[in-house]
Amino acid sequence: MNKSPIDPASRLQLRGDDTCTFVATVSAMVGGRKRHCAVFCVVHKEKQAAFTHVYLVPVTAAARPEVFLATYFEGERVGQAISWAWAQYQIKTAAIAQAA
Repeated sequence: MNKSPIDPASRLQLRGDDTCTFVATVSAMVGGRKRHCAVFCVVHKEKQAAFTHVYLVPVTAAARPEVFLATYFEGERVGQAISWAWAQYQIKTAAIAQAA
């Protein structure tokens, strides 16, 4: 992942019952700049319910310890969240291939 000295998953501040799945690495516009990001699907488990987030975590050495929320799903909709993140990755990859 771009020879990053940090572990991007460590920036997610997971709690005891939270689960994290790495989906892909993308180049995305986050925080006003284009950055290489790791895409993670995280299920946060609360006492009342669970909810799923897809996060973009910059992996370049110069990146501040930022985490960007890409989308939110109610409940443990991990499959849908991973499918969404993978589709975004494929769209970006196709756009890069067309530009080349």
